[in-house]
Amino acid sequence: MELKELFLVIQNSTDYREDPDGSELNWKYLRDDENKLLFILVQETKTKKDWLYNFLFIPRIYKYYGQRVIVHSGWYRLARKLATFILYDMYYGELKPYTDYQIVFTGWSAGAAVAQLAGTIVQSRFYYPNLDEMMKHGKHDLTGQLQFVGYGQPAFCFGKKSVERMKAPYFGFINFLYEKDPIRFVVPFCSRFTNGTIKPEKDPKTWDEKHRVYGKSKLKPSEV
Repeated sequence: MELKELFLVIQNSTDYREDPDGSELNWKYLRDDENKLLFILVQETKTKKDWLYNFLFIPRIYKYYGQRVIVHSGWYRLARKLATFILYDMYYGELKPYTDYQIVFTGWSAGAAVAQLAGTIVQSRFYYPNLDEMMKHGKHDLTGQLQFVGYGQPAFCFGKKSVERMKAPYFGFINFLYEKDPIRFVVPFCSRFTNGTIKPEKDPKTWDEKHRVYGKSKLKPSEV
C-alpha cells in the first residue's frame, strides 16, 4: 500500500472500533489478501478522555523479553488493552486465519505511539500469554512478521535503550516526522527514532497543517 494513502485512511476513517469498557481506545483492521498483509490501525487523539491518557506521561517500567523498558504510562495502558483485543482475535476470532500474514501496526500522532507499543506486547505474548512460560519454551512468536509505520509520532520512550528495544520486534520500521511538526516537542525527556523522509507538496502554515502534512507530501519509502 502507498504510505501516503495509508495515512489518509488513518486520518479519514469513521469506522474505528471502540473499547466496550470506555477507555476511548479506537482501532481497526485492514487486509490486503493479495500481498498477505494485515494492517492494524490506531486512531489519533479525538476526545477529552484521550487527552487524559496523553497527560499520563509518568514513566512506566515493563520488561520486554527480560529487558527493562521505560515508556509513557498512559499510552502503555491503552496499548496493553489493545493487545488484549488483538490477541483474542488472533487466538479465537476473525484474525485467526491470517496470523501467517505480515502484520503492520500503524497510527498517527498518539495513535502511532499506542500502535508501536501494542505490537511489542502482541509479539511477546502470541504463543504464550504468560511471558515467563513463553521464555521457558524459547518461543519467538511473530518474529519476522511485524512491521511498523508511524506518522507524526510523539516520543514515548525514556532513554535510547528503550527506543532500541521498542524498535527491535519490527523487521520493517518506518517512522515519519516532519521537521516542523509541533508534536516533536512532546513528550518532555523522551526519545524517539525516525527514518522516513517527507517532502511537502506545499509549505504548511498552521500547526494543524504541519501535523497533517503526511497526507500532502512525497514520502520515502513510498509504500509498504
